[in-house]
Amino acid sequence: MEDSSISKPLRIVITGGECTGKTTLTHALAGKFGMPFSTEGAREYVNDVQRRLEFTDVELIAFRQIKNENTILTSESRIIFLDTDLFSTLIYSQLYFNQRPSWLVTYCHARKGDLYLLCSTDIPWVEDELQRDHRTSHERASAHELFVSTLAQAECTFAIIDGLGEDRLLNAVTAIEAYLATNRN
Repeated sequence: MEDSSISKPLRIVITGGECTGKTTLTHALAGKFGMPFSTEGAREYVNDVQRRLEFTDVELIAFRQIKNENTILTSESRIIFLDTDLFSTLIYSQLYFNQRPSWLVTYCHARKGDLYLLCSTDIPWVEDELQRDHRTSHERASAHELFVSTLAQAECTFAIIDGLGEDRLLNAVTAIEAYLATNRN
C-alpha cells in the first residue's frame, strides 16, 4: 500500500523552442532553489548518435527523456526541475517530421508537469549543426506558438518567461513563487 503522507515533488518543466536558454535556465533555477534537475534527453541522444535526426529517433528520444525524468522523480526534494519533457519531444516531432504519434500524446498527458516555464524567443539564435537548423524569426515565433497552443490544449499550467540573463532568471523565480503561493503549502 502506498503511503499517502509522502508527497511527490513539484515538477517544474523548463520548455520552449530551440535556442531559448532552457538548459541555462534549468541549471540556474536548480542552483537558486537548491533542488535537483533532469537533463534533456534529446540533447543527450543527439550527442550520442552524432547525426541528423530521423523520425525513427523520436521513440528513442522519448524513452531517454522518460529515463531521465524517472531517475529524478525518486528524489525526496520538494521541487524538481526538468530540462524539457515529452511535450517537447511531441512538438519537435510535429515540427520536423509533421507527425504526432498517438502513443506519445498519451504519455505526455500521463506524465504532465505541474508548472511549465515556456522560454520566449527573445534570446539570440546560436547555430547547432546536429540539433538545430537555422530558424528565421518567423519560424521561431511559429514554433513558440505551437508550444503555447499545445500546452494550452493539454490544460498545462504555464508561464511565458522572457528577458535576458538575470532578468530571465528573476522572471522565472517570480513565476514559480506565484505558483507556489496559490498551489502549494
